Amino acid sequence: MSDPSSPYRTNWNSYWQDIGASGRALWDSDPAIEVEGHLALFRDLFDPALPLIDVGCGNGTQTRRLAEAFPRVVAVDVSEEALALATEIHAAPNLQYRKLDLLDEAAATALHAEIGDSNVYVRAVLQQLLVPDRPPAVANLATLLGHRGKAFLVELSPTLAAFMDSLAQRGVRSLPEIARIRAHGIQSIPRTEGDIPDLFAQHGFGTNRSGTTVVRTIQPLPDGSLLENPADWWLLQRYESPAVVPG
Repeated sequence: MSDPSSPYRTNWNSYWQDIGASGRALWDSDPAIEVEGHLALFRDLFDPALPLIDVGCGNGTQTRRLAEAFPRVVAVDVSEEALALATEIHAAPNLQYRKLDLLDEAAATALHAEIGDSNVYVRAVLQQLLVPDRPPAVANLATLLGHRGKAFLVELSPTLAAFMDSLAQRGVRSLPEIARIRAHGIQSIPRTEGDIPDLFAQHGFGTNRSGTTVVRTIQPLPDGSLLENPADWWLLQRYESPAVVPG
């Protein structure tokens, strides 16, 4: 049987090899701004007694701040190269880096069996999967969450294409950091409105909170600011919680 994750793993390993220990990834914005802003949206509803899984942790830039906010963090990624960098530069006593293929049902089931229900943090990961790969990825996230875990997700907005067009109309056509990531076969696949909550609803999860935000990057713009891509966020949990209103 072919491995559906192998192109993702190959592309991401290639990218992280290119980045190297001294480089910064496109989304390596300041955690004091990026993760800190997210914590304000979900920290009060995440049970600190549960492990927190940072899905798609990359080199751990954002993960380290999560480990300062929660007692136990398990950071996972499909790329061995990313995990090696994370272990080297963003280690912490309560933080464990592990390989996990989000499309591997057996691996997700084994991790849940090992650590139990977990809260899950996902920043700009599902958008990088082909549309047919998103349902199994969400199914495996539901496995990691179990019955008690809650999920906080941030994904690029369906308005991203229009936003990029507006930049081009303003004369912003050269974005080297984006070109660099695309050179490794990595891209954001357009989303549709409501697609993420709909996928989670199939596994018994409803939206507790939601809103709009941005995904900050290290890509400079001509005016000296940094590129901030429009994004949506959701805090999701099981329907049986009285705080959830299925939408």
